Amino acid sequence: MKILGIDPSLTATGWGLIEVDGPRLVHIDHGVIRTKSTQDIQDRLFAIRIGVSQEMGRLSMADLVVVEETPFVGGGQASAGALNRAQGAVLSAIPQYAGNLRMFGPPTWRKLVGIANKQEKAELKAAAIHRASILLGMDEPPTSHDAAEALCIAIAGSVG
Repeated sequence: MKILGIDPSLTATGWGLIEVDGPRLVHIDHGVIRTKSTQDIQDRLFAIRIGVSQEMGRLSMADLVVVEETPFVGGGQASAGALNRAQGAVLSAIPQYAGNLRMFGPPTWRKLVGIANKQEKAELKAAAIHRASILLGMDEPPTSHDAAEALCIAIAGSVG
């Protein structure tokens, strides 16, 4: 079973594709869809939607798509609103997966992959890179924490 994990963000939407092969988790690919803060919000959301659609088409069909829920309020209402918009752009790109879609909030997916939630932001980013590398047996860890979090979200989808 192929699982696509997506970590929505207005600036850097991470994605990661894994395959569940019996008890093994296999890394297939990962990346980040980036937008510029100088772009209009509509252009950024469109770029996220198109980027997710293109990656899904390029990677072939996933059996399950797992998207991070965005209950984030740590940065205030503006940050929460931006994340909710990015999540909406991601979700609008995957209507064909409506029956095979899961959503996990950060505390849930972190727990499912063995990351302690009570850490500073920098530690959480490093932990996602480490856990993705270990759980997927990657020779080279992801260089982007956004992609690493997306891989962890996909892994959480395999066990949650």
